[in-house]
Amino acid sequence: MFTINPFSELSASISPLVMQGYVVLMILMVIGGTVLDMIHKKSAQYFFENAKKAKKSAKRSVDSGEKASIAVQVLLNEVLTSGEFCNVKRRLSHLLTMYGFILFVAATAIMIFAYPTPATSTPAILPILWHIGALMLAIGGYWFWFFIRVDVSAEGLSWYRFERTDLFIVSLLTTATFGLIWSFTQSQGIAGWSTLAFVLFIASSTMLFG
Repeated sequence: MFTINPFSELSASISPLVMQGYVVLMILMVIGGTVLDMIHKKSAQYFFENAKKAKKSAKRSVDSGEKASIAVQVLLNEVLTSGEFCNVKRRLSHLLTMYGFILFVAATAIMIFAYPTPATSTPAILPILWHIGALMLAIGGYWFWFFIRVDVSAEGLSWYRFERTDLFIVSLLTTATFGLIWSFTQSQGIAGWSTLAFVLFIASSTMLFG
């Protein structure tokens, strides 16, 4: 299971071009959704207006070296290590989910575009990274959903309470979960369950990126 490229096995029934087209469509959906969100929230306008205000109220100019230093500090502290989270459990959950997502998506794209069929001989490390990414996603996401959610811990609400804002984490979790189930059932040759898991995997990922 862990060393098998599930997408190359899938190529026997679904053309690699269809799989590649689906990935491109998901990327376009993310770009389109981001642009629409920026237009709706007027994020770009706010950013530029805020930048102008900050420039006018600045007490001193910052040279390029200092700007680079600040950028590196932000990258290391807030992006790569999620230093904005004071709660250690929240930070670990976020890091597992974030790096799991990166591994999962990157390995998916590489396997679909570079090794879409059994004839292309997928390097064993790629399916391993794909499965590790999915497992990290599942562990980090379920940890957050069942034990860390702010509304649950602060307001004493039930874990199954669902709102529109939960759609992202739920679709992320179901994508990783059904992806793992699909890979397992496919490797075991359980055709019916494998097909069902694949359909749910695609439905979840479409909801996630859409």
